[in-house]
Amino acid sequence: MQLQFCNGTRKPEKMRSDNNEILIDNGLKRDFKTHLSTVSGNKHNSSITALDKHLKAFKELGLIFLTSNAKKEFYIVNPKYAYKGGKASRLKFLKALIKERIKLGQDLKGLIDKRQEMFSNK
Repeated sequence: MQLQFCNGTRKPEKMRSDNNEILIDNGLKRDFKTHLSTVSGNKHNSSITALDKHLKAFKELGLIFLTSNAKKEFYIVNPKYAYKGGKASRLKFLKALIKERIKLGQDLKGLIDKRQEMFSNK
């Protein structure tokens, strides 16, 4: 799958369709920085540091999560907000992700509409 931008350029989609995983490394950050500059007519030049602050905010909001992958650049895009499959597969993936995060003692922020304490075994 490719994304088409308003300036007509096409880029390959970065989020995997089977698990919502995306590699957010310096290469992707540089590409995004270049794209942002291009579509804004060079009026917006963001730094890698600024993009890192945005990533931190996305994590705090529960829009993305670090994966259990050993590499720290791998994230999962919250399937509650973005998913490439159908509704049934999205719900199945969301349930599996919630179960995995509970098992690993990880935060459920952004994945559920209820307080996380309602799901604890304590």
